[in-house]
This record gives sequence, C-alpha cells and structure tokens, in this order.
Amino acid sequence: MVQVKQWITVNGVHVPIMEGETKQQAVDKALSNQKRVKDDEDKKNKQIAANKKQADEKNKEQADKSNSTSIEEVKDAFDRFTSDKYKEIRKAQMGERITYKKLDLATKQKVEVDVTEKYKKLGDIIEKEVTGHEYKGTLYRAIGVDEETAKSYKVGDTINQKGLSSWSTDKNSISMFGGDGEKRVIFIENGGAKNSMDVSKISLGKGENEVIQSSKNRQLITNVETKNGVLYVYVKDKERK
Repeated sequence: MVQVKQWITVNGVHVPIMEGETKQQAVDKALSNQKRVKDDEDKKNKQIAANKKQADEKNKEQADKSNSTSIEEVKDAFDRFTSDKYKEIRKAQMGERITYKKLDLATKQKVEVDVTEKYKKLGDIIEKEVTGHEYKGTLYRAIGVDEETAKSYKVGDTINQKGLSSWSTDKNSISMFGGDGEKRVIFIENGGAKNSMDVSKISLGKGENEVIQSSKNRQLITNVETKNGVLYVYVKDKERK
C-alpha cells in the first residue's frame, strides 16, 4: 500500500506527496486537478448565465407581446372615443367607476357589471398614440359648465381638461357642443399644442375636424371675455414656448 511521504500546500490546498513521487510531480498533479475543477466550475457558470439570458429574453418577448397593442385595438379605441364612449373613457381616466346593469340568465336578476378597467385601457391606448404628436394650428373646444366654474376662469390660471380632450380645428364645427351646462364656454388655443393628434380622417364624428389632446396637457389662460352670453377663454399650451 502506497503511503503519504509528505504533505505540502499548493494554492492554499494541502496536497500529499506519495512514496515514489517527487515533490514536483505532486505539485504538477495538484495544479492539474485544480485547473480541471476551475474549468468545470467556469463551464457550469457560463451555462447558468446562458440559461438565464435565454430565460430573460423569452420573458421579455412574452412581456412585449402581452403589452403590445394590435392595430384592431387602436382602431377600436379611437372609434369608441370619437363616437358614443367619449364620456365613459374620460370618466374612467379620472378614476370614476363605470358600470351597467346586465341580466343574469341564471337568477333572472339584473346585476351590476364594472367596466371601469375596460374603458381605462381604451384611454391608455389613445394616450400612447397621441403622445409625441403635435398640432400647430389654432384649436377650439366647447363645453358646458355651471356658473361657479365659469367665474373661476382667471387670466394666469392653469386649466386641466381632466382626461383626454376633444378639440376642433374649425370654430364652426363646435357649434353643436357645450350646451349641456348653465354656461357655454369656448376655449381657443392659439399656437397649437404638443401631445395632440389630428384624427379628422379617422374620427367617426364626421365634420368635427377633431384633434385629441393628451390628458397630460395643461393650458395657461391668457384672456377671458364674454360675447352674447358665451364665455370665451383664450389659452396657450404650457409646454410650448
């Protein structure tokens, strides 16, 4: 039986010199074993890193796919906003609950269905599309408000339209809007606005010459005047110099 003749240390590891073996042979064998172990460990780590990278890329691809919006979804969002779901989308953006009654066939009772997230998603799709666009001409918007709100518009104040807002490039196109309040207000925005998209060619509101502005937009009041019972509020985009 071969016995250990002497113990030495190679790179911090205790290594035996066996009978019939020189010190150099023991050192060479130890270094060879250490190199093999290190190579195996490096190979294992590289494989782990490669597997992680592959998994990360796959997860990113799946996330991008789930977060992406199809052309059909974009069209549906604009169709709804420019037709009969304008108010619902804006309310959902402002945090209001949107519900409707549906007949439960099992119980024959009407139940409340919450569709807030559905309309919020439509608003998010439109926000993403209009952000980065810019309209450079004069814009018009008509709304109906109560007397107290009408009196609150002061030169130098900032206006938040509270959600995506619909404007027109033609002052005559807004004649049908703004009659649902105590006071009719017409905003006139000179110099155009950032984060605004001209949707006149795709809007279902034909003849409205519509431009949609992002909910992030803010307007600075530059002048206020009343003509024939209508309050005209002149504004400019705070983002534009």
